[in-house]
Amino acid sequence: MKKSILREYAKLIVRCGVNVQKGQEVLINCGLDQPEFVAMVVEEAYKAKAGLVTVNWNYQPLTRLHAEYQEIESLGAVYEWEKAKLQQLEKQLKDLKFEQDNFNMSHEKMQQLLKAEKPDLVITDVKMPRMNGLELAKRLARR
Repeated sequence: MKKSILREYAKLIVRCGVNVQKGQEVLINCGLDQPEFVAMVVEEAYKAKAGLVTVNWNYQPLTRLHAEYQEIESLGAVYEWEKAKLQQLEKQLKDLKFEQDNFNMSHEKMQQLLKAEKPDLVITDVKMPRMNGLELAKRLARR
């Protein structure tokens, strides 16, 4: 794709999709496959006067290798670094003045979320019992 088109997408994401405000902290989670585009998004966020832009990179092949070579019992374990990562995310969201609910949301809380005022941000796993994260996102978007 042409760089000029990617730049326009980056502007659209920052100005309309996320609506970055002056002094706002921005957190971007992304894969390693599009570093040039991510750099454009970061630059556009700073042009929109974002306070701090943090990029968390991830690499899916490593996640797959982890799953492939671990014992079945260990795949369900939550490691200390994962807990620390969730705590860091929770702190960043709190610093951004987001009201938070529990990371371990029960089915009942999920139903309450679907009936409550439309949230500004929802972070969810894709695989969950009863309703997957994609279905939750679709239901929230329809409201």
